[in-house]
Amino acid sequence: MSHAVNSRADRGFVAGLVLAVALLLSAGAAAQPEVPGAKDFPLIKRYEGSRLIGYDSRAFDAFKLLLGPLKIGDNGQAAVDAAREVEGRHTRLL
Repeated sequence: MSHAVNSRADRGFVAGLVLAVALLLSAGAAAQPEVPGAKDFPLIKRYEGSRLIGYDSRAFDAFKLLLGPLKIGDNGQAAVDAAREVEGRHTRLL
């Protein structure tokens, strides 16, 4: 009988420990400063309370612009029905 009580107490302790770690990690992420040199893209408004955790801007780059939703192909890899190769200024915000 005492084994069941200890088991419930152990589960409660583990659940409390997991909750405490999750709260500490989220508080640490909230306190993290923005990436140095990061700036907003002038045509896109930032969500209230958000911050930039990654930033990359290139004067010229070429990349594929996906023109539809990603799907999982028969081979298990992500696939898209249509994409277009585009060139120009490339800004990536995270």
